[in-house]
Amino acid sequence: MNKISLILAGAMLLATTVVTAAIEVTEGDEAVNIYESQKNEGVVLVQKDKSFFLRTESGDESINKKTFTLKSGQLLFLINDERRYVHNIYDTTDKGWVLKKQKPSEVAVVVFDKVGKHKLKCAIHPRMKVTVIVE
Repeated sequence: MNKISLILAGAMLLATTVVTAAIEVTEGDEAVNIYESQKNEGVVLVQKDKSFFLRTESGDESINKKTFTLKSGQLLFLINDERRYVHNIYDTTDKGWVLKKQKPSEVAVVVFDKVGKHKLKCAIHPRMKVTVIVE
């Protein structure tokens, strides 16, 4: 392999890494800590009654939203507010991440770093769908 081929191969690998790193997902205790310290800086998407609801700044849930907008890099908090249902949220658009078995009261944080449209869905409850538009 000559130097140009090596440089091109390295650039292709770097481009792949950038695309893969466009979505960051945090779960567990770390997600809870981020939520507690930064919940006013992000958007809270609540899973309740097998549906998605946006939580307003006053803490109330809005009417079931089918589409909402986030700024690139803004925190999206996914909170399972069910009493007994587990959810399995994933991104049907790029299939780059999945929240496996998000139990009641669990929190996850998702950050989309690239502009675009993401269709989120629950694998367990297929009628649970929401579209996130990242600007």
